[in-house]
Amino acid sequence: FFFAFVSFHTMTPNPQVAQLTSLLNAHQAPEGVSSMEELHAWLEALPKHLCAWADSHKTDIFKGNAEEAAPQPSNAEAAGEPEAAPVPAAAAVPTLAPPAPAPTAPVSPMASPRPTGSSGPAAAPGAVFAVDDDALVQEWWRVRDDKSPTNWVLLGIKAGGARGAKTQVEVVGNGEGGLKEMVEHMDDTKVLFGGFRVVAIDDKTGVTSYRPKFVAIVWVGEKMPAMAKAKVTMQRADFAKIFQGAHLNLQVSDLGELTAETIESQLQANAGAHKPSRYEF
Repeated sequence: FFFAFVSFHTMTPNPQVAQLTSLLNAHQAPEGVSSMEELHAWLEALPKHLCAWADSHKTDIFKGNAEEAAPQPSNAEAAGEPEAAPVPAAAAVPTLAPPAPAPTAPVSPMASPRPTGSSGPAAAPGAVFAVDDDALVQEWWRVRDDKSPTNWVLLGIKAGGARGAKTQVEVVGNGEGGLKEMVEHMDDTKVLFGGFRVVAIDDKTGVTSYRPKFVAIVWVGEKMPAMAKAKVTMQRADFAKIFQGAHLNLQVSDLGELTAETIESQLQANAGAHKPSRYEF
């Protein structure tokens, strides 16, 4: 506004405004001012003169703003034609929010999908399946089924497959004799994947409870060639998809690591605060 006031000083000349204009244009001190102290005093008094000048010229100062704010006639009004009726806005179409997804039950890390037909008869030893065949998952589920008499299974990789073909898996054995029967099928010259069921027994205050526990093992025979042993890490990933839900996972090469006492000790170590009284193998 300071420069606006200066630009309008010609409407009704004001001595102070005129002197300020001269000062700005010629870089000279106002008339009668000969020191900085006098200049400061002159400048301090200047706002009063500017405000008085603005009050006396407010009509001219804001005339331009009023003209800009005034509504402009439309083309139809300028031509003398009637203004067209406003077009009503289209009714808003309500949008429907997508339905909320149905809640899903949390999946236990011990759970794996139960394959169809897992309660049927176990595969005969020597049967061969592709490593991703659902029949292999069914073999493990029979072991996990409390109502099934089968309580152990052992699988091995079938040698001689074509390069690039899916890994072929052979059912080495299965049965109802638990850990003791399963170790009889171990071979120092093979890599085997298997698992068995044991029963955790709790005897507390005259009440006995029974809970199944599942142990998955990877057997690496001590007489296996070094190259074959090196492949076990990659093979384990495929068999981990079969032997899901185990309470204990072991990789062993010595039958001394597969005794009831050794397995029970490790199950107890993983049992947490609620340890069973004993295990039935």
